[in-house]
Amino acid sequence: MQKKTDHTIIPSTPVDSCIGVTITPTADKSFTITWQSLGTITVTSSIGSGFFYSIDGTTFKGSTIFFNLQREILQ
Repeated sequence: MQKKTDHTIIPSTPVDSCIGVTITPTADKSFTITWQSLGTITVTSSIGSGFFYSIDGTTFKGSTIFFNLQREILQ
């Protein structure tokens, strides 16, 4: 008689493909003096779409353009 061997399956540890990857998007700001005194920030990134951006660290959006910003935000 052969002894039955217990085969235990141990799942592999998930690999985070972002470890060691540094992504540095750039942002250009523009301010046009008008009666409204509002400006724009445009984020440019080579990493493609599907990311969310924030200028206050709280509110995020999928667009890379932030419109109608007060001058204080742009400084």
